[in-house]
Amino acid sequence: GGESSEPDARFFIFANEYRGNVAGNENSIDYARATNAAAHFSRYFGTHGYLKDKATTKEIKAAGFNPYHYGFTWEAVVSGGKASISKHYAMGRLSSDAAYVMPDRKTVYTSDGGSDNRILTKFVADMADDLSTGELFCAKLTQLTKDGGAAHDSKFSVEWLSMGSADDTSLSRQLAAMPTLAFDDIYDSMEPNSDWSETSVCDVGSGYKSVRTSSGHECLKVKAGMDLFASRFETRRDAAMLGCTSELNLLQGITLSASKDKLYLAVAAIEGGMTDDYSLAGNDRGGHNHIKLLPNPCGCVLELDLDHHTLEPLLCGMPKMPGGITCHADAPRHP
Repeated sequence: GGESSEPDARFFIFANEYRGNVAGNENSIDYARATNAAAHFSRYFGTHGYLKDKATTKEIKAAGFNPYHYGFTWEAVVSGGKASISKHYAMGRLSSDAAYVMPDRKTVYTSDGGSDNRILTKFVADMADDLSTGELFCAKLTQLTKDGGAAHDSKFSVEWLSMGSADDTSLSRQLAAMPTLAFDDIYDSMEPNSDWSETSVCDVGSGYKSVRTSSGHECLKVKAGMDLFASRFETRRDAAMLGCTSELNLLQGITLSASKDKLYLAVAAIEGGMTDDYSLAGNDRGGHNHIKLLPNPCGCVLELDLDHHTLEPLLCGMPKMPGGITCHADAPRHP
């Protein structure tokens, strides 16, 4: 299973001193992210309220909450009528909608659910039947078909970039030893140099990298000695910094055809980062823009060929009219 919709540790910081607003601006994106990050979890720590009575980050932290405790794939073992559950920190922290264990009982493909600018990961354990230790990879897609084409005509090559090896026990101990671990302990950050020109960059000369994820456009630099923490506790951001594709949208279920050696991935809608929008407010601004497709709100089922390392649609939904949100009944709708 997976702990979907993990709290964003960076935006959690913004709620530190505010009950009802961030920097006095209730209409800001940061306000929404910060108050949601605090409020959604506060009910589990006895500090939940409504509207401007929401608990602050400081109050929730005092009750024992830390964003880095959530967002991991977990495994349940049932034996003798009893169940034991363990979190697999080594597999990374993201919004896991599906973690599919392959027949070799070592390899796990995980979908990063949620809208806009998500990733796809692969974990390879050191030993079969033991997912506590292994190497994590993120997918880098290269579009082989024309930019701006329809999703059902698209094709991509797939490269897996290593995010290093780790084990659950060491990460769990390190996390326990750092109960106040925060985003600013892992990254240095700066505001992007954004304007109405074609580019939007960071101070690359100082080691910052421009990334675009579900957290928006950011300029980040991993602090010395924190590379392992970045890969396992900020997996989506770290994958983007490595050069992996962070533009997938509403990536949901995963299944396998063992006879064909192909994985099938459900994408509920071809929108957001999967389109080609490099405008100032677009989902590609500041990112790699690996995926450049026409929107399809009905979604697609994608086929990942494990032998030839390619990704292409098996079938897609069909909007009833261009730009419309209704779909034909004889094709998939939000698979």
